[in-house]
Amino acid sequence: MTTPHSSSRPAARLHAQPALAVSDLHLAFAGRTVLDSVSFEVRAGELVAFLGANGSGKSTTLRAVAGLVGHESGTIEVEGRPAGHRGHRDRRPRQDARTAMVFQRFHLVPRRSVLANVCTGALARMTTLQSFLPLTFPQTVREEAMAALDRVGLAERAHEPAGRLSGGQQQRGAIARALCQGAGVLLADEPTSALDPHAAATVMELLRDLAETDGLAVAAVLHSPGLARQYAHRIIGLQDGRIALSGTPQTVTEERIAGLYGEALLEGAAA
Repeated sequence: MTTPHSSSRPAARLHAQPALAVSDLHLAFAGRTVLDSVSFEVRAGELVAFLGANGSGKSTTLRAVAGLVGHESGTIEVEGRPAGHRGHRDRRPRQDARTAMVFQRFHLVPRRSVLANVCTGALARMTTLQSFLPLTFPQTVREEAMAALDRVGLAERAHEPAGRLSGGQQQRGAIARALCQGAGVLLADEPTSALDPHAAATVMELLRDLAETDGLAVAAVLHSPGLARQYAHRIIGLQDGRIALSGTPQTVTEERIAGLYGEALLEGAAA
């Protein structure tokens, strides 16, 4: 699959109001500041890539947005309403239904069909009885799941065990499950780091198309600056829990990106 560089792609059609707005986010663990005054926006129709060294806070940022970890101060708004949760260390993490999250690990049940795995994205909309077994999933949910699989190019594999899919196909299945959730904001935490280059390119092309064509707001933590420069509409770089750079792939230089990692040159930055 040949993918053009982002500079040759049409600009995203962005909504006036951000789908995701984060302001002055602060978070600390065991007295150590993890996020310090982090502020950014992601609009519908936009793919924003987050870069940074291990421990820079990029994955924690997405987890805070999703409500999987609490924050001490600052605000998170999804589709104009408050999201996330402040403090409450004893609170059981619960993902906000307005956000859908894709992880590095696919978290598919290998023995279950691809379709059944994707249907679980709609568990929050099912009764306890309906969600008990794949055979009891509502027909409407199964139809939505099939549409999601068709969207990611896996409709013909719907009834196969998920364990038969390749790594790239499993990640696309995980994205289909996220689509079945029906959220307007898609969060992806290193979705390509376990994939070969061809599969990684396919997944990134899909994420960008979900933003541009389907109007989702997509925020993705990436391990590869090259993928960020090729597919993202904007790049945000974190360093020591603070935003160190923000701009388009055309305005953010390779040297500035390399500086996020404390290196004079970053292998693969121009890939």
